[in-house]
Formats: sequence, structure tokens, C-alpha cells
Amino acid sequence: MSITLDDVLSMVGRLDDTPGFDTPRERFRRFISAHVTDVRLARAFIEQGQRSLGEQHHRALKDLVTILGRFLGLETAFGSATMATGDTRAVSIWFSKCARTRRRARTSRACRDPSGHWRHRRS
Repeated sequence: MSITLDDVLSMVGRLDDTPGFDTPRERFRRFISAHVTDVRLARAFIEQGQRSLGEQHHRALKDLVTILGRFLGLETAFGSATMATGDTRAVSIWFSKCARTRRRARTSRACRDPSGHWRHRRS
């Protein structure tokens, strides 16, 4: 059986930043954490989200990018639109205890890198 990103979004409900354990956003995060265990599936979901317009797909992409860190052997943490850092673009954190490094994934629809490359900053 094949499942698409739209199927998952239909099952979990409207993604938003409402706090709580059983919110649609948290259900989506639990689903992708438990079921997106293969880089190919993560890539397929990310590509589906990139081809789709709308706030729901944008929010889903933020969380899908977060779990990519796990495939790189990093510990990850989901963020919200306004994390403790006060950065309204910070949506997740990847960190490694061995390398003593931390990366924050950020997003902005208004400011995309025209070359298509990821932007990053050491912290």
C-alpha cells in the first residue's frame, strides 16, 4: 500500500501551532517519527510537499526536514514558529553530542536562495 503526504495530512487534521499532546501537528510529528524510517520515503514526502502550495504543506515540510537529521545520525527536536530562541524562523534543531555542534533549521517563504542551496549558520 502506498500513502501520500496528502493522505497523511487528511488523516491528522489541520496543522497549526496549537500546544498540546493530541493536536493535529503533534499527531503528524508522531506519525512521521514512527513511519518515515527510510530516506526514500522522506524524500518522496518532501518532494510532494514542495510541489504543493499552501500553509499545510509548508508546515509539513518543516517537520519533514527535521526528521532528516535522524538519517544523518543526529538527535533532532521539533520546534514551533516561535522557539525559545525568539527566532520566528527556527523550526527545528539538529544536534550531535559527539561533535558538539548544533544546527537550527529555519524557513522563510519570502527569502529563498536562488541557487537552491541550503543556508546554514554555525551556532
